[in-house]
Amino acid sequence: MSIQPISPNRLRTLILAVQDWIKSNRATTWTRYQFTVGIRLFFANRISAIKRIAHPRRQPRRRITRNDLRPNGSYIGADLRGLNLQGIDLHGAVLIHANLQGVNLRGANLKGADLGSANLRGADLAEAILERTDLSGAILQGSILRSTQLNNAVLKAINLREANLTDANLRGSDLYRADLREANLTNANLYQISVTDAWLQRANLSNVVLSGADLSGSDLSYANLANGQLRGTILRRCILIHADLSHAQLASASLRGADLANAMLQSTNLSHANLAFTNLQDANFSNADLSEVNLSGANLSRATLTHANLSGSRMVFVDLTEANLQGATLLRVNLSDSDLQEANLSNTRLNRAYLSSTNFMGAILTGADLIGANLLRANFQLANLQNIVLKRSYMSDVDLQGADLGEADLSGADLSGVRLDAAQVIETKFWENLGLCESLRLDLQERGASVISCSPRFNQIQISDLSGLDCEELLAEKRRRADEVRGDLHDRFLDIEENLQNWREFLNLLLADLAAWDNYGNSAPKTLREYNLIQQLACAFKSSCADCETEVQQYKEHLFSQFDHMASNELVDWITIEFPAELDCIHEQILQLRSYRQTTHALWIRLHKLR
Repeated sequence: MSIQPISPNRLRTLILAVQDWIKSNRATTWTRYQFTVGIRLFFANRISAIKRIAHPRRQPRRRITRNDLRPNGSYIGADLRGLNLQGIDLHGAVLIHANLQGVNLRGANLKGADLGSANLRGADLAEAILERTDLSGAILQGSILRSTQLNNAVLKAINLREANLTDANLRGSDLYRADLREANLTNANLYQISVTDAWLQRANLSNVVLSGADLSGSDLSYANLANGQLRGTILRRCILIHADLSHAQLASASLRGADLANAMLQSTNLSHANLAFTNLQDANFSNADLSEVNLSGANLSRATLTHANLSGSRMVFVDLTEANLQGATLLRVNLSDSDLQEANLSNTRLNRAYLSSTNFMGAILTGADLIGANLLRANFQLANLQNIVLKRSYMSDVDLQGADLGEADLSGADLSGVRLDAAQVIETKFWENLGLCESLRLDLQERGASVISCSPRFNQIQISDLSGLDCEELLAEKRRRADEVRGDLHDRFLDIEENLQNWREFLNLLLADLAAWDNYGNSAPKTLREYNLIQQLACAFKSSCADCETEVQQYKEHLFSQFDHMASNELVDWITIEFPAELDCIHEQILQLRSYRQTTHALWIRLHKLR
C-alpha cells in the first residue's frame, strides 16, 4: 500500500491529539497508532519534496553535432569528441573546458576563440587559424599543430608536451609556464614570443626564429636549437645543460646567469652577447664568434674554444682552468684577474690584450702572439712559452719562474721587476728591454739568451755630429721609435678606458639591484643598516667613477699634445727617461681602478647575500 502525502488538516488533528495525550499523561492504543502513522507520513512527505528539489527529473541531452556549432557561439564544457570539424568556422566561439580530445580541426578557423582549459589531447590542428585565441591551461599533449597560425595567442600554462608544432607561427604569443617538453618546433616562427619559466627539455627547436623572444628562467636542457635565429633573444637564468646551439645566431643575446654546462656551441655567432656570470663548464665553442662578448665572472673551466674569435671580449674574473683555446683569436681581450691555469693557448693571438694579474700557471702558450699586451703582475710560473712573441709588451712584475721561454721573442718589452728564476731562456730574445738591470742581462746571456741593451745612439748624438752617418736612416729610426711609443701610450690608455668601462658596468649592476631592493621584502633592522651602507658606498663610487672618466680624458689629451709638439732631441730624451715613468703612472691608475672594481663586485655579492 502506497503512503499518501499528509494533508494540512490531518496534520493539525494529529498535533492536537499528541497535545491531549501529553496533557493527560496517558495514551490509548489508537492514539499511539495515529501518532506513529502521522509522523511517518509527515517525514515521507518531506523526504519526497527534498528528493524532487535535489534530483529533478533529467531530460535526455541531445548530442551536439557539427551543424549545431556556430561562430561566436557558447559551448562551455561541451563534449565534442569524435566529431570531424575539419575546416569549420568557430571564430570567437567560447569553448572553455570543452572536450575536443582527438577531434579533427585541420584548417579550422578558431580566431579569437576562448579555449581556456579545453582538452585537445591528440587533436589535429594542422593549418588551423588560432590567431589571438585564448588557450590558457589547455591540454594539447601529443596534438598536431603543423603550420598552425598561433600568432599573438594566449598560451599560458598550456600543455604542449610532445606536440608537433613544425612550421607553426607563434609570433608574439605568450607561453608563460607552458609545458613544451619533447615538443617538435622545427622551423617554427617564435619571433618576439614570451616563454618565461617554461619547460622545454629535449624540445626540438632547430631552425626556429626566436629573435627578440623572452625565454627567461626556462628549462631547455638537452633542447635542440641548432641553426636557430636567436638574435637579441633574452635567455637570462635559462638552463641549457647539454643543449645544442651549434651554428645558431645569438648575436646581442642576453644569457646572463644561464647554465650552459656541456652545451654545444660550435660555429655559433655570439658577438656582442651578454654571458656574464654564466656556467659554461665543458661547453664547446670551437670556431664560434665571441667578439665583443661580455663573459665577466663566467665559468669556462675545461671549455673548448679552439679557433674561436674572442676579440674585444670582456673576460674579467673568468675561470678558464684547463680550457682549450688553441688557435683562438683574442685581440684586445680583457682577461684581467682571470684564471687560466693549465689552459692550452698555443698559437693564440693576444695582441694588445689586457692580462693584468692573470694566472697562466702551468699553461701552454707555445707560438702565441702577445705583441703589445699588458701583463702587469701576471703569473707564468711553470708555463710553456716556447716561441711566444711578447714584443713591446708591458711585463712589469711578471712572474716567469720555472717557465720555458725557449726561442721566445721579448724584444722591446718592459721587464721592470720581472722574476726569471729557473726559467729556460735558451735562444730567447731580450733585445732593447726596459727595466733589465746589468746583472740580470749578464745572467741571461750566461743561460743562453740573446741580450741586446737599449741603443744609446740617440741619447748623446747631435745633428751637427752626424759626419759619417746616414742622416735619413737615423731620422727614420727616430720616427719608427716615436710611432712605437705613441702606439704603446694609445694602447695603455685603452687599458685604462677598458677598466673604467668594467667598473662602470659593475656599478650599474649594483645600482640596479639596489633600486630593486623593495621587491625582496627583507626589512630586518640589521639588514637595512647594511643595505644603507652599501647604498652610500655605491653612490660615492658612482661620483668617483664620473670624476675618473673626466680626469683620464684630460690627462690623455695633455700627454698626447705634449708628445706631438716635442722637438726631435727632446723626444729622444723623453722616450728614454720619461716614458717608463709615464707607463708606471698609467699602470698605477689601472691598479687603482682594479681595486675599485673588485670592491664594487664584493658589494654586489654582499647585497645578494642580504636577500
